[in-house]
Amino acid sequence: MATSDSPEPGAIQQAARDVEKAATAAGTATGSPVLGRVAGVLASGTARSLTGRRISKVAAAVLVSALVAAIAVPVLTVMLAVHGATVLFDADGDDGGYVAAQACFAGSGVEAGLSDEQAQVAEAVLAEIAERDLPAQDAVIAIMTGLTESGLRSLEHGDEAGPDSRGVFQQRAPWGSLEERLDPRAATGLFLDALTNKNLRLYGTSELLNSRDGSRYDVRPWLVAQSVQRSAFDDGRNYRANYEEAVGVVAAMLGPDAVAEAEPERWGVALPQGDSTATGTSCSEDSSVGAATGGWGGFENGRIPIDQLCELSFAVGHYARCDAASAVEELSTAFREEFGTDLEVTDSYRSYEQQVVTKRAKGHLAAVPGTSNHGWGTALDLGGGINRFGTTQHRWMQENAGRFGWVHPEWAQADGAKPEPWHWEFKGCPTRRACN
Repeated sequence: MATSDSPEPGAIQQAARDVEKAATAAGTATGSPVLGRVAGVLASGTARSLTGRRISKVAAAVLVSALVAAIAVPVLTVMLAVHGATVLFDADGDDGGYVAAQACFAGSGVEAGLSDEQAQVAEAVLAEIAERDLPAQDAVIAIMTGLTESGLRSLEHGDEAGPDSRGVFQQRAPWGSLEERLDPRAATGLFLDALTNKNLRLYGTSELLNSRDGSRYDVRPWLVAQSVQRSAFDDGRNYRANYEEAVGVVAAMLGPDAVAEAEPERWGVALPQGDSTATGTSCSEDSSVGAATGGWGGFENGRIPIDQLCELSFAVGHYARCDAASAVEELSTAFREEFGTDLEVTDSYRSYEQQVVTKRAKGHLAAVPGTSNHGWGTALDLGGGINRFGTTQHRWMQENAGRFGWVHPEWAQADGAKPEPWHWEFKGCPTRRACN
């Protein structure tokens, strides 16, 4: 029982919260508000243990202050030395919200083009990944799934197919309690339990995905997600549509070295940093429509000097990589012979800054800044009838664009995960004539 000179039950807690705020502010000043909060939370925990003890107010205050000084200062100092490390912490917030992930990330989710809400969810997902010591491949799979199911938000509603679905992963009642499904960190735990289950089978088959260490990483990530979620899309193309964005989010938050472990290039996706060794801007004799696109010339996505691109003669003010521009010039000529007018270009090369604006305007429908094919100068958005499914112009493009190295990606088609009739990408040069 507390004596009369013992602190009142809430006194130390209030003092700790004040210190926590100060520690967080100090962290912000050094670029690490998370670690500052960690120190404050530890102080709060100690304060709870002191409540009711037979100690004086002064002694309690001294103890709490000393603890913060002993923890916060070294932690923040270390942070300055190792900023960007991916050590993750779990702190129970006192603000009445879900248990937020407290982590030291290489960058923020907001920098990756996420909203504040999405960034908090991403931090919770990555914190649970780190807690379980799982590799970046699983981080990409989890973020990709969250983007697909909820736009990386903790939704408090389901849909017609699953009226009881809730949370980031739209998990139905059998997955867990409502509280768990609405808590991003707990919901991630439920998802990872299923993902790592030794009995998880590749969707539609009897093949075990976890028959040996790392065996699930030999399977396309979107098929792994489909095996866990069992969505209406048997081939997982709904998850595939968000793979590039998931790679971008993980790269932005954990750093390029971390996301490199997920081997996005293995699945046809260039690393967001644009560190490809490809330097040519013209096609060789044996180039094909299936040629890879991505980083080139040593430039970063969205940071390509305009004098390294080629302006389209029929669409002034629009630029593309020079081989792509040469090919679309011939494509436009063929289109004009058929319809009496050139291709109408509504969007072409996007600088990084333009990608940021587009992401803010379109949310999860747009790629993470620094990952868009528009940022490589290898994508165009087209109008003039091509921007609507079923038109004569759109059908003509489907039948003829491939001859010039331009394709309508699967995810953008009418039955794709993100139908965009206007979006076309350059995948390589079918002939030397078209691309020189």
